[in-house]
Amino acid sequence: MISGGGLAILRRQPWTRAAALTLRSGRANYTVEKKVREQVKFPWIWPSEASKTPQRAQYLPRLDVYGFIQRFVKSGLRMGARGQASLVFSDEYIEGVTGKMVGVVLQRTVDAINACDYDALSQLMIPPVAKVYKHSLANMKAQGYTLRINLVGIESSAIEDVVLYLGKPESFDMSVPVDMRANKYAYWFNDSMAMSFPKKGASKNMEMVGLPTPSVFLESLADDGWRSVQYRFNVRTDVEVTLESRGKCVDLDRGMMDIPLALNSPFYEGLSKFRDAVKHGENSPHLEPFRWYVGDLFNIAEQTEHTNIKKLISKTR
Repeated sequence: MISGGGLAILRRQPWTRAAALTLRSGRANYTVEKKVREQVKFPWIWPSEASKTPQRAQYLPRLDVYGFIQRFVKSGLRMGARGQASLVFSDEYIEGVTGKMVGVVLQRTVDAINACDYDALSQLMIPPVAKVYKHSLANMKAQGYTLRINLVGIESSAIEDVVLYLGKPESFDMSVPVDMRANKYAYWFNDSMAMSFPKKGASKNMEMVGLPTPSVFLESLADDGWRSVQYRFNVRTDVEVTLESRGKCVDLDRGMMDIPLALNSPFYEGLSKFRDAVKHGENSPHLEPFRWYVGDLFNIAEQTEHTNIKKLISKTR
């Protein structure tokens, strides 16, 4: 479950009267009152604080690998994730997602946040991420604040990475605490792959995260195994964020920033079912209808998930 610790805490900035005057000149990165951001917790990074956006390389577990797994990684595990995705999605389709859909999804997400539309957030996001935003909006409203996000202009979007999730859907369900999932599953991570497998298939002396046995590793890669794909994008955007209290602007910030946005597919049991769901959509009633969900925004969900995993590992060692 994504906890409050994974939220972006908006901290105090040394604003001055001169900075407040800059607000009226229409330039970026300013505010009109002190101590406001530190009072409000909301999972959206302010433009002037874009450098605080969690970076994957800082928290993704990097594990030593051995034997055939090591050779497999060196020969192109990253291409393996992209290659698996290419078996389902054509280059033309992904180009359309990157060039058009990502911007539309980001705008719809912002619209839902601005309107405090909980139903829309539930439709756009995976459940645990939607839950964080709904709770944050409710808490902010209880404090008497209203946050307005304005995407002044989306300059571009680009694929940062493709991540392949292999394993039972329940093993990656972030609405279930990590320690409960760890009772049944162990995990193996690489920059472009996240794999779960029953603990009985884990190597010796491995508690939560470690290496699967070779047979389990190969079973997870088989075409009939459960899988989901996540496309990670960086969206270059001119953003204006306004914080209001009782109809009065108490904080305002504007600037260009890269917004990390991840889109997740549902889980499907096997490549053939995955392809059928994408190709036939509603005409495959036996499968979950294919659609993209916002699986992460500003890398907050993944950071929290892996932080919780590392905490659990430290307790068991």
